[in-house]
Amino acid sequence: MTALITLSHGSRHPQAVGLIDELSAAAANSAGVEGYSSHLEFNEPDLRTAVAEAIADGHKHLVIVPLLFTRGFHQKVDVPEQLAAVRQQAQRAGADVELADGLGTGVAMEELLSRVIAREAPAGAHVVLVSVGSSDHAANASVDKLARRVAARRAGVNQAGAHQPGVNQPDVNQSDAEQSSADDISVVFATGPNRLAELAQHHERMHLVPLFVSHGLLLDRMYRQAEEINAAQAGGLRAGAAQAGESAEQERRITYSQPLGTALAEVVAAQI
Repeated sequence: MTALITLSHGSRHPQAVGLIDELSAAAANSAGVEGYSSHLEFNEPDLRTAVAEAIADGHKHLVIVPLLFTRGFHQKVDVPEQLAAVRQQAQRAGADVELADGLGTGVAMEELLSRVIAREAPAGAHVVLVSVGSSDHAANASVDKLARRVAARRAGVNQAGAHQPGVNQPDVNQSDAEQSSADDISVVFATGPNRLAELAQHHERMHLVPLFVSHGLLLDRMYRQAEEINAAQAGGLRAGAAQAGESAEQERRITYSQPLGTALAEVVAAQI
């Protein structure tokens, strides 16, 4: 029997494990196998424990899917090291272990992010893809390329919609420059410089889309930065409205999606 074992980075965030477990269960259900979760650090069970549990449940073929988007340090170093150890563990029990690809930044992720943006980003908002970031420049470059492909797909949809009444049409009050800004996608790395304030100087509205599997402290920090910008804007509006005797009601300047979570189920299931 085959079992799916997801391998996440792990997080100190109290809600991280719960969403990983939901993703593992959803992906396993989609693939028609039994699912288990494991983590590189911070959380239990680790990979060795998850492999032992799957073998104890009678599974002889274990497919490990790293919940990692890029080929950074964890994918190149941590995962191979842990895999070598559990392969020996599985062989002693008469089972075999297969390492599947990670989540990646390929077509499947491009399509998924495009759906999230179409469903959740307010019309005219500049989209910001939020990634953890890596010390590996090639890993960061792959995220940049993903953002460009999603932006190109989004621009193509908007251009096509302009010729189809009622379908994905840009706001008729938007200038060409404003529409171009909405179609573009910026990338912010949560472990890098704080660029949200800088981006907010150039874009009236923004929507953050996390390239995160689950909740995390770094992502929470990005959300807090967004809310600080929203609060500063609201304070300015209230002061101006008070002087003019008007209402300060206005939609939030920066909105954001939640971690991808179970939306990744089909991407994971396809690895089996």
